[in-house]
This record gives sequence, structure tokens and C-alpha cells, in this order.
Amino acid sequence: MATFDWKQLKLYMEGESTLRFKHLIWQTLERDPVFRHPKEELSLDKYRELTFLRCKTMFGTGLIRGDEISTDPLRILEVVNCLGMYDPSLCGKFNLDQQMFGGAIASMGTERHAKLVEQCDRFEIYGCFSLTELGHGSNVKALRTTATYDPVSKEFVVNTPELEAAKVWSGNMGQTATHALLFAQLITPDGVHQGLHPFVMPLRDPRTLLPLPGVEVGDMGLKAGLNGMDNGYTLFRHVRIPRENLLNRIGDVDESGHYESPIPTPFLRMAATLGALSFGRVTISSMSARNLHLGLAIALRYGAVRKQFGEPERPILELAMHQFRLMPMLAASIGIELVAKRLFLQQAELRRRMMDEDLSAVSAAAPGHALQAALGQEIHGMSCALKSLATWLAVEGLQECRECCGGMGYLAASRLPSLRNDHDPSVTYEGDNHVLLQQTAAFLISMRRHPQETPLGSVDFLSAPRSSSPAGARLDAPWALLRLDAFIADSIDKAEHAIQRRGDSFETRAYLQPLLLRSMSLAFGERIIIHAFVQFARDAPTSLQPVLHRLADLFALWSVDRRLGDMAARERALQLSEELKKDALALVDALAPPDFVLNSVLGRADGDVYPAIWSAMQAPSRPTWWTHFLDKPKSHL
Repeated sequence: MATFDWKQLKLYMEGESTLRFKHLIWQTLERDPVFRHPKEELSLDKYRELTFLRCKTMFGTGLIRGDEISTDPLRILEVVNCLGMYDPSLCGKFNLDQQMFGGAIASMGTERHAKLVEQCDRFEIYGCFSLTELGHGSNVKALRTTATYDPVSKEFVVNTPELEAAKVWSGNMGQTATHALLFAQLITPDGVHQGLHPFVMPLRDPRTLLPLPGVEVGDMGLKAGLNGMDNGYTLFRHVRIPRENLLNRIGDVDESGHYESPIPTPFLRMAATLGALSFGRVTISSMSARNLHLGLAIALRYGAVRKQFGEPERPILELAMHQFRLMPMLAASIGIELVAKRLFLQQAELRRRMMDEDLSAVSAAAPGHALQAALGQEIHGMSCALKSLATWLAVEGLQECRECCGGMGYLAASRLPSLRNDHDPSVTYEGDNHVLLQQTAAFLISMRRHPQETPLGSVDFLSAPRSSSPAGARLDAPWALLRLDAFIADSIDKAEHAIQRRGDSFETRAYLQPLLLRSMSLAFGERIIIHAFVQFARDAPTSLQPVLHRLADLFALWSVDRRLGDMAARERALQLSEELKKDALALVDALAPPDFVLNSVLGRADGDVYPAIWSAMQAPSRPTWWTHFLDKPKSHL
């Protein structure tokens, strides 16, 4: 029997308002026939059609309004997460149109773009986010699509100069997007390259969905997962668009072709232009936690039913190895969600300030704007670490869940294979994890070189006096924080010594990445989660504190062992996994969506899995092509 009330935990984690809103979302999906799960596997075209119809249906539900990114940002996050738990492809299509297209226009554009945002909200146009090119992804400064201003016609001429500059991987672009939020190198009439800037780029006629003149657009085809999403490619052949299609909050070109920007340097303009991706990284981190919730709900519920070994046979959840494979991941999923939610709110506040205030704030030149610039820098460093850690843990955890369910975990009806495949691209989209960790490392080294208080306090430990864990100290989350703090600080010191010897070059940092910086940055992500987890447990109602402290300790000690190879930490983590065994089902009940959304024969809340498995396996035993058996092979000897 569980040591806590799972409903009380659910209420504490999410709040009454959010729970009521999620319940409304679940009811909306379950009552509408378009959201019924197909009984047969759909063809690619039919899956795309159904996903688009579901996305269109969402616009008529009234569940989300365009102004909520500033008035109630968590409402947007919950819509995204709920749709993602139901079907990641649907979540992707909806989020790309509403946030990465419409939301980005609102934040990077000005009043002259208000009509476009309204058209997006009314489903009159349908958008995508287009940054990556065939030849370049992470190195955004090297992107080659150009937008050259023509002062005679007062238009930009958008061109794909070579095949490597073709835009690729844009979700919604393949078949359905009418417009793209396109990133291109802005060139003024004097031939000066002003850097990467965002443009609203028409792709298709909204009345026919046929490509516009000069636009070659198409679908990238079948993928390993997320096949309800139509990822596409585009090439532009000297396509002209109005001057006003430049999103001009960062920089603008007047009618004569003169460029002006409130941000003084190209580097800072680039940072401000790509700031929208921080929102995406935090959202991906949150969705990674939810994907883990789904996988763990399936694996732990099945583990409580599946019996093997012993006299009498016992549930496999009773086995120490099974517990140690799943319980730390359960703790990780809760911790990731806590931090992602906090960062999302901070990022929403930063975006609101950017929309409301003078953009010279990002330069931090004026004392009154220094806090805002520092907040943006800190969120960027934290979100890069969190996204990398969260997505990799979810990849590992979902595979572990699938293996913990044995052969049954390989059934499509278990949902574990599709969860794994649909989550897999998150480790590279919106920032390859290894590249993101380089940015976290640069942030940490900079903060070590120039100690300062930061708005969120995430690096205060770097300037604090060094302290070591006393002999015989209790193995818990505070102890783990001391170990990780020392590891991060020591890693920075070693990196600094290497930089002094080898020079502060790209080659030096690339060499240090596998040697020191990757592990250091991941440890920083783990530290962020542990710190938030401990605070969350301390602030909880008294009846919830024991289980939350055990979860915080488990994640912390498990992380120390993985990062530093500490046998004492591993043994205590194993003990905590066993202690939490009796709470496992109550924890997943607090995290899992309704069975209609979970959609797994192994993860039923009532535990009645074997009839569900048997039903999923029932199919005609004789194939439609059975007559091939009658035609015997002919010998050619």
C-alpha cells in the first residue's frame, strides 16, 4: 500500500486550475470522433490527413487564445503537453503553427504584422518554422539562403543560391504550410550582409495549396517516427516579397535600403533573433518528461502484473534490478518537469519584456536593462543543459521501459515502440545536444571567470567557498549537490588550465568537449534539477514530504554515481529504489493521463492487461495472399 495519497500529489504538482484545464482537454479529445484511435494501422497519407484534421479541430475548441503566452503561459504549455501525450505528431503540427510561427511573428514582429498573427489564429494561413538547410544546421551563422533588398521595387528578393542552401526538415512544410517563418541572410543594396533575419515567406496559395511561382516545396517522405508530421524542403528562385515581410523588431530596412537596428552588434542581433529557440528547448524538455511519464506508467503497471520466478511467482516489480532500471528514471521525469515548468515561466516573462520594452535592453548597455540581459543569458545556459539531459534521459528511459516489458514491449499495441521512435529526433532538433552543451560550458566558464549574482542563482555555487562532504555524511540530495558542485568547479579549473596552455581557440574547446565540458555541462543540468527537487519537497504538504525527499535523494545519488562512479551512492540509490517500490503505482497514477490517451494494452490503470494483449493479437490467421503457397518453387537445375 502506498505511503501517500496520489491525488494529493497530483494536486500539489499541478494546482487545481491546471488540473481542471487538463480534464477539459481530455474530455474534448475523447468526445470528438476525429480523436478516436484507429483500429488498423493507417497509410502515410491517411495518417497525415487525420493529423491535419485533428489539428484543425483544435482551433475550434477554444482551448487556447493567441494572447496567452503573456497572460497565462502555463495554459499553452499544458495544451502542448497534453497533445504530445495523445500524439506527438499532432503536438508538433499544432505547436509549430501556433508558437514557432504565429508566436514568433508576435514576438519578433511589430504592429505591421498583427494581421498575420490574426490570420494564423483564425486558421486562414498555416505556418512552419524554417531555419535548417541541407548543408548547415547547428552552424546557423553559415546559413546561405539570401534576402536581398531591392530599393526600386521596395521588395526583398529571396533566393537559394545552391543546393546546400535548400531549407529542409521544416515541420508542416512538406504538404500543408502556406507560409514559413524563414531565416535568411539579409543583404542591403550596398552589398553588406547584415546577418540572419526572420521573414514571413509565402509558400503556397491558401486557396489551392499549390506552390507559388518560384517556390519549389515538397515532402521529405517516410521517417523513423513522427510520420503524422509532414517535414518538408524548399528552394527559392529569386522570389520577391514585400519589404514589410521582414520581422523588424530586431532590425529593419527603410524604403531606400538603409539598415538600422536598436541592437549594436551582429552577434547580439543573432542572439536576439534566435531567442525563440529557447522556448522550444524548454518545451522539448517538458515533453521529454511527459514521454517518460507515459513509458514508465506502462512499464511499472505491467511490472506489477507480470509474474515470473519464485514459489509462488512474484511480480517482476519485486526484483531489485527491475526497480533500479525504472525508479531512478521515474524520479528524473518528475525533476525534469519541475525545472522545465519554472524555466518556461521565466522565458515567458523574458519574451513579454522583449515585446514591451526597448530592444536595446539586450545589449545591457543601460543599467536598467542589465537584469533582463543577464536573465536571458542564464536561461539560455540552463535550457541548453536541461534540453540535452532531458532528451537523452528520455531516449534511454523509453528503451529501458520497452526492454522491461520483454517481448510484449515490442508490440505496437504497447505503444512503447512508437513512443521511443517519436521522441528520438528531440536529441537533435532545435539544437543538437552536443552543440548545446558547448554553449552551457561557455556560460559556466564565463561565470567562473567573472563571478556575479545571476537572476535565478543557478551559478552562485561557483563563487561560494569550496566545501567537501564530511566523512560519514548522510548520502542524500544535499550531499550529492556538494559532490557535483566540486566536480563542476574542478572541471572548469582544468579546462582553464588547458585553455592557457593551448590557447582559447575553437580547436581547444572542441578538444575539451569530450574530455571535460560535456560531463561538466550535464552535471550542471543535474544540479539544477536536484536543487529544484529539494525545494519542491521542502515546500510540500507534510504528508507528501517523505516520498518527495526519497525521490529527490534517489535522483541525486543516481546522478552522482553515473557522473562520478560512486559505489556508495549507487548502493544507497538501490536501497531507495526498493523503498519506493510500494509507491510506484501511486506515483504513476499521479503522472499518467487517462487510458484513452495512454493508449497501451500494457499500461491499463485497472491492471487487466492480458485480455487487452490477447485482443490486440487477434487477426486473421490466413493472409490474403495465401495462394502463393500453392505455387511450388520450380527447380532451375
